[in-house]
Amino acid sequence: MIDGVKTYGSTELIEKLQEAEDEAVFLLTIGTTETSLIEGISGAGPSADLTEYTPA
Repeated sequence: MIDGVKTYGSTELIEKLQEAEDEAVFLLTIGTTETSLIEGISGAGPSADLTEYTPA
């Protein structure tokens, strides 16, 4: 395992990261939760429906 990296489900990603131990790696993770669907708490736009297209 790599300190500070957690994966859920497939272990394929963590295995590839371990193979690239001496190489520079850029890893971008995006996601969203149902919390973003609460009207008025997101800066994503005028509608909570838009938060699906603007992961935080």
